[in-house]
Formats: sequence, C-alpha cells, structure tokens
Amino acid sequence: MNVYIVVALFPILVGYIFNKQIKNSNKLAFKRWVALFVAALPMFLLIGFRNQNIGSDTIQYINNFLYIDRMDWQFIFDATRLESGYILFVKLIGVFTDSALVYQVCCALVYCVAITSFANQLERSHFAFLFFFSTLGVYTFMFTGTRQSLAISICLFAYVFIKKRKIIPFALVLAIAFFFHKSSILFAAAYFVYVMPFGIASFLIYAVLAIFVYFNIDVIQEWFNDQLNYDYGVESTTSGLLFLMIVLVITAFAIFTIYGYRRESRESVGALNVSMLALIFWIVRLATRVAERPSYYFLVFTMVILAYGINSINIRDQRIIAGAIIGVLCVAIYVYRFTTNYTSYVPYTFYSLNFWG
Repeated sequence: MNVYIVVALFPILVGYIFNKQIKNSNKLAFKRWVALFVAALPMFLLIGFRNQNIGSDTIQYINNFLYIDRMDWQFIFDATRLESGYILFVKLIGVFTDSALVYQVCCALVYCVAITSFANQLERSHFAFLFFFSTLGVYTFMFTGTRQSLAISICLFAYVFIKKRKIIPFALVLAIAFFFHKSSILFAAAYFVYVMPFGIASFLIYAVLAIFVYFNIDVIQEWFNDQLNYDYGVESTTSGLLFLMIVLVITAFAIFTIYGYRRESRESVGALNVSMLALIFWIVRLATRVAERPSYYFLVFTMVILAYGINSINIRDQRIIAGAIIGVLCVAIYVYRFTTNYTSYVPYTFYSLNFWG
C-alpha cells in the first residue's frame, strides 16, 4: 500500500521544487510539462509493470493482445468485437514485440503523456491536479479498464480544441477515441457545456437532465445499446452513494470558493460545467452501476475544479490549511478504496514473466 501513497504524493514534492526553482524561467510551458511528466511517471509505471493479477480485466486484455498479435493482418478486424482503433494499436505494438509487458508499458505511457499534457494546459494548480487525479478514482480505474482508459486519454488531447472552440479538430480527435471505446462519444457533451454560463438556469438544466435520465435509464440504455452495439443491462446497485457525496461536496466547495473569492475565469467556469456531467452520472449510478464508467470522462474535470477551488482561497494561511485538510481526506479515501474496492491491487506486485508457467 505504501508504494501507492508515495506515487500519489510525489507530484506535490515535484511541484514544490518546480515552483521554487523553475517557475519564472524561459520556456516555462515546456519545462513545466517535463516536470509534470516526471511527477506522474512513477504512478503510471506502476500501471505498466503491474502483475497480471492486478485489475479485474488485466488478464483478459493480455490474452487479447496475444491473440491479436498472432492473427494475420487480413483477419484482425473480424476476429474480435473490440473496436478497430484499439485492434490496430495492439497490432502495431505486436509488429515490434510479442511481449505483453511492453504492451502494458505502452498503454501506461499513453496515459502519462495525455494526463500531463492536459495538466500543463490548465491555467493554474497543475501539480495539485495530478495529486487529485491519483487519489480520486480515475487513476485506479486505469489499472483495469485499458480500452476506455486509452479513449479517455485521447479525449484529453481534445481539450485544447474545446478551449479554442475548434469543433472540427475536436470531432476528429473524438472520432479517434471512438475507435478505441465507443462510450467516448459521450465526451462530445463537454464541448457544448464548456461555454455555458454557470448559474441558476444551468443548475435547473442539470437537475432536470439528472432526473430525466435517472427515471428513464432503462430506455436510454437500451437506445445506446442499439446504437453502439452494446449488450449492457441496467445493473441495480446499493453502492455508489458515498462517492456521489464526495463528488457533490467537491462541486459545492469549488463553486463556493471560485465564486466566493471572485476567481471565476472562462476555464474555471467551463470546468465546473463539465464536472456537473460527472455529478449527473454519479446520481444515475444509484440506479445502475453501468453509469460509473462513462463518468470517468468527466471526473477528470471534477479534480480540476477541486484544485482550482483550493487555489481560489486568496488568504495564504487559509489556503494552506484547506489544502492540507483536503489532501489528508483524499489520501484517506484513496487508502479506503484500495482496502475495499481494489483488494487485488494490494500488495503491489510486478509483472511475472513466468505467469503462464
């Protein structure tokens, strides 16, 4: 368990050093990305070098890699129902190696480049975002949900086009993500809600949307199954309330601090709007556990607004105290989830070259 805590805290240390030593140097954006990459690399190397038994779907993805690697090029798209972009990605890795370990490392490096490039585009709180990313859910999902994690990573490359309002490049990047995991089509909503004013009217829109989806989830899910060739059913669940409350508290805290301290900006308001989609998915998660995975496309922005919320407190001592308290709570949540939902992750073990006997 200790190794997970160390990699989560490491971005805070790197960020402290960066802000002290390099903050005002030339070529700041590039040097900041390098520092972010260094800060995030240990956590993603844990994903790349993980044992086959860490993550519920890890063995299945390794088997898929080995199966696709052995297939002749002319048959690869007919041999499995997996998305064609993912199949091509796997096959290209197989051109150079038949090592499933190299495949895992390649996936982890894609995640790392995507997350750090996204963090580097934020207007502030770059390293704090990395810390919250590692402790609040999406990071742990990346140990198991390979195809969707690749799709999420590709979607994050589209963030620059959301900010610049360039819909054609955004749509092209989204199309690439779609060919890794079809659920990424939902990320199209981020482009449109990002520029919405954030106020009572938008709250009412989000509330009506959440209520409508919650009470019509069976019809909506059946429609998506037909459109995307999925076979998911409504999976009733009694869990999810705790994390919903966490997302709700984060959203309320960010709204209070960003607006209370008059630190609203185009990006912070946009991130708040996108994070509301994550909140809606977690409300729907109370009706079906299928809603959890699509929420990860938007939960990244929940971590952004939490980092912005702390940074918005303009009294230094209060900001430090708030950051310390929230940081401790995030680590506690992180540890709790490892000991309850992710028991196969602990203790961490490295990839076994002799796994297959």
